[in-house]
Amino acid sequence: MKTSLILNDTLVRKAKSRAALQGLTLSRYLEVCLEKSLDAPEPECVGDWIGTLPNTPKSAAKEVNSVMAQGGFDEIDEEMWK
Repeated sequence: MKTSLILNDTLVRKAKSRAALQGLTLSRYLEVCLEKSLDAPEPECVGDWIGTLPNTPKSAAKEVNSVMAQGGFDEIDEEMWK
C-alpha cells in the first residue's frame, strides 16, 4: 500500500540513517519499527494513574474535600512563581 505521511524532518533524517546502517530502505525500516511497536503490549491508559494512588481513609478524603471547597485553588500566586 502506498500512503503519504507528514513527518518531522529530524525524525526522518534519524530514521534514514538507522535504515542505512542496517542496509534497509526507509520504507522497510519504518515497517519493521511499526511492526515492533504494534506487537508491544499496549501502554496503560493515561487515566489509569488514579488506580495507583494509595487508599485514603474517608476522614482524610473529607478533609481534602473541605479544603478544596474553600476555594482559592484556581488562582495563581504570582509571588510563588518568581
